[in-house]
Amino acid sequence: PSSELPAAVVKRAKELGAADVICELATEDTRQIRFANNSVTASKSWASSELDIFMAKDRKLLSTTVSSPREIERALAELMRRIELMPPSQTYNGIAQGSHRYKPFKADKKIGSMLEELYDHVDAAINEALAAGGERVAGVLYSSSGKTYLASSGGQTGEYDGSSIEISVRAMTGDESSGHMVQSATSAKDFMPGDVGKRAGQLADDSRNPEMGEAGKFDVVFSPMIFANLLEEVGGSGAAGFVDIGRSFF
Repeated sequence: PSSELPAAVVKRAKELGAADVICELATEDTRQIRFANNSVTASKSWASSELDIFMAKDRKLLSTTVSSPREIERALAELMRRIELMPPSQTYNGIAQGSHRYKPFKADKKIGSMLEELYDHVDAAINEALAAGGERVAGVLYSSSGKTYLASSGGQTGEYDGSSIEISVRAMTGDESSGHMVQSATSAKDFMPGDVGKRAGQLADDSRNPEMGEAGKFDVVFSPMIFANLLEEVGGSGAAGFVDIGRSFF
């Protein structure tokens, strides 16, 4: 069973000589609907699973991602070979020991059962974008639901469900003017594709007939789309693992 795989990987890595091991298995079912020129152009669905393995030995650290259970043994052997070539970390102090309790989280099961509603969401986004001034509308909608299992040589084990739905809408006017807006949600009731389409259409309409601005020094107010990208970079660089391996600007 999937729930037992991370613990089996931890056990095998320990047998091969690893001191600390964390293994996380993420399984996901995804649906995608693409649209262009105001209508749906393609749809598909697929299932995926990924196994993330972190390993430490003699304060040397390595991690890898495995996409098939058949690759686990080879991946562990390769990690053990490569970890001997790594320099010891000056900041690594081991992983947490013992069991922990976490705040319970319940995924929105409605997202995973959506099918016809997804097409309704796309129609709402297109119609609102056109009503707001857009002439051509394109984009993509994703919905996903899955389960994550985790095991650690420190004694922690656990699992949790996850679900999300997101839509990216680009509305265009004329040959060069366009507006783009995105929303992601983990709850079906919070998902507002019509509002996303409307905002994209408004931005496209506002961008008609652009004029050159005056040169000078100005205060800048970032839109949510741009500021979200900045936050993503800051958040990723703030992760202790990225700091430890030198992939952070902090």
